[in-house]
Amino acid sequence: MTKVLIDCDPGIDDALALALAAGSSLDVVGITTVGGNVDLSLTTANALALREFLGLDGVPVTAGSAGALFRKTVRADHVHGESGLGGAVLPPATLPVSPGHAADFIISTLAASPGEITLVAIGPLTNIALAVLREPRVVEWARELIIMGGSYTRGNHNPAAEFNMLADPEAAAVVFEAGWTVRMMGLDVTLTALVTSPVLDRMRGLGKLSSLLV
Repeated sequence: MTKVLIDCDPGIDDALALALAAGSSLDVVGITTVGGNVDLSLTTANALALREFLGLDGVPVTAGSAGALFRKTVRADHVHGESGLGGAVLPPATLPVSPGHAADFIISTLAASPGEITLVAIGPLTNIALAVLREPRVVEWARELIIMGGSYTRGNHNPAAEFNMLADPEAAAVVFEAGWTVRMMGLDVTLTALVTSPVLDRMRGLGKLSSLLV
């Protein structure tokens, strides 16, 4: 079973990613949050609510960076709605956020199981960059780094830039120059993952989980 630590900014797309992870054979060892699609307070609240909704009660959720390393914060609430989850309404979380900063949680978790955990970054790369800057050995301790972000062709936030890279390009530079084994899933991949009307019709009959996704 593959162990994963998911750094995210839920966000409709990241809510779907967490739902897919929860329903798979992956072993989710932690969730860390970053400001991105919406403010950190909302991405963290959404992650906490999703943790319980998806049956991941034993998985720690740790909040991280509210904004970019050096530049003005960029948000995408015009896409994801004021709450970050569009029209989805989840029961409020009853379990608390874990203490500390996401970057330190990433460091300690990878250090405790070197070579075993895949780090999955599906938001801006601020937390990952801070982990590298604070403890460069995280690059050696991670099994690999998987990133959702970037593009070979066009952008989505503007014609030239994909949102996760544009939100903190300095952090992205730190991460890409650190020497990881990296797998990158850009817009060239994600824009082919279309949810069509027939797929939605099938999902409506799948019970509790589908109520979040449809």
